[in-house]
Amino acid sequence: MRIGIDARFLGDDGGIARYVKRLVENLERIDHENEYVIFLRLKNWEEYHPSNPHFTKQLADIPWYGFKEQLLMPFVVRRARVDLMHFPHWNIPLLYRGSFVVTIHDLILLHFPSKRASTRSRLTYFFKYTCYRALLKKATRASKHIIAPSEFTKHDIVRTLHVPPEKITVTYEGVDAPNANITPERAAVVLNTFGIQKPYVLYVGVAYPHKNLEWFIEAVSTYNTQHATKLQTVLVGAHNYFYERIKHENAGLIRDSLLVLTGFVSDSDIPALFKHASVYVFPSLYEGFGLPPLQACAYGTPILSSNKTSMPEILGNAALYFDPSDTMDFHNKLEMIMQDKKIRIELIQNGLKRYQQFSWVTMAKMCLPIYKK
Repeated sequence: MRIGIDARFLGDDGGIARYVKRLVENLERIDHENEYVIFLRLKNWEEYHPSNPHFTKQLADIPWYGFKEQLLMPFVVRRARVDLMHFPHWNIPLLYRGSFVVTIHDLILLHFPSKRASTRSRLTYFFKYTCYRALLKKATRASKHIIAPSEFTKHDIVRTLHVPPEKITVTYEGVDAPNANITPERAAVVLNTFGIQKPYVLYVGVAYPHKNLEWFIEAVSTYNTQHATKLQTVLVGAHNYFYERIKHENAGLIRDSLLVLTGFVSDSDIPALFKHASVYVFPSLYEGFGLPPLQACAYGTPILSSNKTSMPEILGNAALYFDPSDTMDFHNKLEMIMQDKKIRIELIQNGLKRYQQFSWVTMAKMCLPIYKK
């Protein structure tokens, strides 16, 4: 069978980019029977070099989400003559008539259709939102099968989009092995570079409204007014409109070194931030999977997580949970982690076991029978 994978997202910048990269890498390792065509853009063309002779690259230098994608991508895929296409996100071309499977990571845009989550004008935003709903409808109805990263997402798709449950398979994502090469000296340099001071609470990811970061910042600030030892809040994520908004709204905290916005942090430096954080906090209101907390588990960092959507399913007993709308609940749980050594040790030990249950190669192995059937 000749299988195409839309790898235009492939890279290290963001959850979907890493998902595509690890999927392709691990399919290379385990599948020596099928042929694969990996569709890439110019900007990530050199990031992928096939090591399996059954894998070839195909240029598809077409931007995501626009009219070019809808008009040109079907022709590029048809020209490659694949038997099955895997689209790793909902942005499938409406004009594509071939067989395909699709990964739907979450339904965030359906549940949080807020203009505040977009930099577009109101008219443009609602046009884009209408297109999103049309693409999602096509993706769920025309696909041969749907891949979801959690049971929560599967049930959300079934409940919200009325898809038969037998059409959806859950393939949990994996966690990269922790970087053991971070020395105390190197870690000190990294923390100093970003102006990070211990003790600090850490968040890694984007700053979209559903991530609930404004509430999180305020919750830590009020916690600090009640405790002599002040916690620094460190937010890691590439600078964009949403982080700029946070920067503008919290200039005082930044000036007082109580809030640090690092911007993008490389894979070689971010382990130092995980390893030396007092707590990793995940305040999100909605997640289809939630990879960063599992990465924190791998570095032995205790987790304080929202109790919403997929988080209890993914983190299990590796986290202490709070209601992300209840500041008092957050304060109580944060104080427990900061002051109760027994709870910290238990969370760390549970986390080190938990992250090992999520494997990229297992995810790839679960995709193979989906392709074959």
